[in-house]
Amino acid sequence: MKKAVFITLILLNCLQGFGQYNLSLDPNKRLSQYVLRHFSAEQGLGSESVGDICQTPDGYIWIATYGGLVRFDGKKFFLFNANNSKLPSSNTMQVAEDKSGKLWIGTLHGVAIYENGVISLPQELDSLSKYSIEELYVTEKNDLWISTKSGHVFFYNGKVLQDFTAKFNTNKSIIQTFYETPDGALWLGTGSSLLVKLKDGVVSNYTFPENVNGVYSFDFIENKLWIATGKGVYVCENDCEIRKVEIFGDLGATDILHDMSNDVWVGSLTGVFRLSHAKKSLDVLNEQNGLPNNVIQKLFVDNQGNLWGGTYRSGMFQLIDGIFTGFSSTEGLPSNTIVSIAQLDENTIITGEENGNLNLIINGIVSAYKPAIPIPKQRLKHVFVDSKKQIWVSTYAGLIRLSGASSKIFSGAVGFPDDLVRLTFEDSEGNIWIGTKNAGIIKFVSDREWKIISTSQGMSSNYIMDIAQDENKNLIVGTINGTNFLRGDSVFKTLTIENGLPSNFAFKVIPEKNNLWIVGNDGLIYITPEKVSVINTNQGLPFNSLYDFQEDNLGYIWIPGEKAVLRVEKQQLLDYFEGKIKTVKPKIFGRTDGLKNSQCIGASKSFTDTQGNIWIPTQGGLARVTPSETGTISTKPKIMVEGIITGTDTLLAKSAYEIPPGTNRFTLYFTAFDYKAPEKLSFRYKLKPYDKTWIPATGERTAVYTNIQPGSYTFIVEAFNGEEWFELDKEIAVEIVPAWYQSWLFRISVLLVFLLSGAGFYQFRMYQIRQRNLFLERTVQQRTAEVEQQKAELMLQSANLMQANEEITAKNDELVLTNEQIHKQSTIIERQNDHVHQSIRYALSIQTAILPNDNAFDDLFNKFILFKPKDVVSGDFYWFAREREINGKLKSYAAVVDCTGHGVPGAFMAMLGYQSLNTIVFDKRITNPAEILEALSVEITTILHQTENDNRDGMDVCLCSFERLPNGKLLVEYSGAKRPLYVFNKKRKTIAAYEGTRRAIGGNLRSNAKVPFLSYSFEIDSDSILYLCSDGFIHQPDSSRKAMGSVNFLDLISNFGIYELAMQKEMFEKALEKYRGHSPQRDDITLIAINPK
Repeated sequence: MKKAVFITLILLNCLQGFGQYNLSLDPNKRLSQYVLRHFSAEQGLGSESVGDICQTPDGYIWIATYGGLVRFDGKKFFLFNANNSKLPSSNTMQVAEDKSGKLWIGTLHGVAIYENGVISLPQELDSLSKYSIEELYVTEKNDLWISTKSGHVFFYNGKVLQDFTAKFNTNKSIIQTFYETPDGALWLGTGSSLLVKLKDGVVSNYTFPENVNGVYSFDFIENKLWIATGKGVYVCENDCEIRKVEIFGDLGATDILHDMSNDVWVGSLTGVFRLSHAKKSLDVLNEQNGLPNNVIQKLFVDNQGNLWGGTYRSGMFQLIDGIFTGFSSTEGLPSNTIVSIAQLDENTIITGEENGNLNLIINGIVSAYKPAIPIPKQRLKHVFVDSKKQIWVSTYAGLIRLSGASSKIFSGAVGFPDDLVRLTFEDSEGNIWIGTKNAGIIKFVSDREWKIISTSQGMSSNYIMDIAQDENKNLIVGTINGTNFLRGDSVFKTLTIENGLPSNFAFKVIPEKNNLWIVGNDGLIYITPEKVSVINTNQGLPFNSLYDFQEDNLGYIWIPGEKAVLRVEKQQLLDYFEGKIKTVKPKIFGRTDGLKNSQCIGASKSFTDTQGNIWIPTQGGLARVTPSETGTISTKPKIMVEGIITGTDTLLAKSAYEIPPGTNRFTLYFTAFDYKAPEKLSFRYKLKPYDKTWIPATGERTAVYTNIQPGSYTFIVEAFNGEEWFELDKEIAVEIVPAWYQSWLFRISVLLVFLLSGAGFYQFRMYQIRQRNLFLERTVQQRTAEVEQQKAELMLQSANLMQANEEITAKNDELVLTNEQIHKQSTIIERQNDHVHQSIRYALSIQTAILPNDNAFDDLFNKFILFKPKDVVSGDFYWFAREREINGKLKSYAAVVDCTGHGVPGAFMAMLGYQSLNTIVFDKRITNPAEILEALSVEITTILHQTENDNRDGMDVCLCSFERLPNGKLLVEYSGAKRPLYVFNKKRKTIAAYEGTRRAIGGNLRSNAKVPFLSYSFEIDSDSILYLCSDGFIHQPDSSRKAMGSVNFLDLISNFGIYELAMQKEMFEKALEKYRGHSPQRDDITLIAINPK
């Protein structure tokens, strides 16, 4: 099947007007084969009831809910309600965007407008405040129609509001929908099943052949008006002859639209339906095959061609298309555990389930395969079709050959060497070879004759994982203990770790001329006659456990693995092996690409059919990809800077910002819109000329700057979508206004005062000299008789005065020279300061790189991370880890660590702490939190030689481990070094505080060792929230230098703990900023909240 190519530009974002919607959903797929995302109130929606959805040109998705108006960028929900905005009511019903970019909002108490980041109430519509809004509709002329739940209809042309209730004469029946057709007619549908048309000022009424329980939506398809009603879908044609579309029956339809294939999509009270224009068939998505709620209130298509739906009771969902097509129990397979695939003919695939079922997939349709003889249920491992079209089924109860009347089972009961059969292979001469678990490899000579090649004949192991054949007709056999080469029936070579392999285990062996590929738990191995090369996580792979290797005809290698499916250019691999590049860059495919589960099944075999499709077994069923249809063009995500926060002031989005004088910290907020794969977006930013290198943004989409010198700067941000970087369309100008004492005018004034002071002193001295001369002249006149005697004395005094004058002049010149030297020293200091800042920014990039990804442990719990360094780099850090214990139990860890100091010294300690925790858990395999802290204290003391010097640096730690229990709860083990753990119960609204041991990590080990670290163990469920924090939040002072304190902090937890985590983070941030006021941040701040799923 060739996948349709769609243009993903939506002409009308809010499902208004006439035209086709450019859905980028392959019409050949079942609805259940699309990727479905579900968004609920827990993730930030104001309510589980979604009434309307819209998208504005800037890229935001807007959702009207009972709990407020929600803005969504793909990652973060922002809720507008009556408390934080000018919305007249938090109960929002409708959203509609007009041609000028305004967003109209219908609420329980009238209409509001969102424009340029601000919600306002238009004065001309004040009279609507007493009405509850039912529907908003913008026409092609940009006029606004408004209906209310009391049956009123209003018209607003941007200047005057007019009441049209009497003109339509609908007996105050509620107008539930409006629609404008290409001929300019306006259609209205009422709750009393009345159909009304307004054209050229004339109102016409039409009725249905029966009561249809209300009209809910319109669409214009192939010159016909389609009508969604409470009792089926109808078509109005030929001057509105109304007929029923029988295929929908009496469906309670709530919304309707059509796509570029003229497929009709209908939202209803029982799910989402699609009527295929080509197949004339109906497909449904409901609660039975993945939909969160059957009652659909709104369907909407975004500007990337994704379908969104608003439900009555379970929030919002999104359907996107991926390059993979999934086959699971939803599509008809008895189970999702497919372990093997083979091909019977060009259009027929046969699959094997681990429980012994065989299934056929013919042109995408799943059906059961009925074998000639029963297949044992004991772990089916492999299905193989040989050149004679015989089907060989490998199970742990023997080998089954399906060949009509010749079908037979080979097991120990008939003398077969091993019941535990793992796979079957046919060589180039038609010989059948069987790989077993206990008997090695078996050559099938006849139904009663089998030749065994095992460890007794030189095999490195009897446990066979794979069989292949090279161009010299040698068999290559992968086992759990080495790879063997057979010529004829004899082993002539074995490769193990002694030959340079990283391990002896092989899932798959792939011969290629004189070279060999091996796939295993230690990455991808490439063996040539000259050397053995390995690619694993050190060279760019995201994980080491690889299960298979399929090469397509486009030059790519597809590799199913433990966490995802990888695709990498073969030439890139060869370039690495030849030393031309240092790392490889595989593309990672997961759930957003169509995989129902991104974890592939180990020890299973993928398959490439004759049409080039690659079939991969996953934990969520079977996945099929057609490499030629995956595409190579990246979609550019739209990037925007949302605004800037300076202290307590917020500046909304614009192309230039002016930072007020005296601001020592400001935060830029940015985002990008990619609703197909938002989790793949990452960012980097730069403030030119301050930042010399790119700064990676981790977790939050923010850029924080402190103590930046006044001047003109340019902010740029780029987004990476997993394939390439995209830049902001327009750079953002940032002007930091100097304080009066930082301005050049002030500096020049100081210099002038200095110079004038020198000149003034000189003039004053000269004035004294002149006065002295006058005095002498008078004395001469009075003492004429003594002139001759005093002449010599006067001449001497005159000479002294001249010398003093010269000295004063020299002093003045010296002062000017000193000022120039001071200016030069100032320039040097500024350059050194700039170098120091750049070094610190580089340290930030290193520290940022080691911090855990914000998506860590999303399978285990929801969380928020509030991380605010006092300076550029932080002495706080947070740490997540996951490790399997010796007993097989999977343990997860979370810690917040507060190191001595902040800034660069604190960051050095943080690096030591982070690496030491990894060493203790992953290398030393210490799993008890109290023992981990004890080991960490010894590690820090040893590294810093604290028993040999006066160094007393250390750290405070709050550490928890988590283990999922059979009852669904989480077992938490906590231990703390001077840091407590707070547990808030949402149902009981109580806080439990677990105090940490009064002992720090490191410092004076000899005195500390007398106090053992205490450990607490308890169970929690989804009603509990854990709060781990450093002391920065609690110790933050206000403008009067009074610290917030533990009591106020616990009050915040009590007040905020009842809300969803996404909202809690914003509330804690705002509470901190409000308390701090204009007081500077005292210390690094880290706060993590964890809520089990």
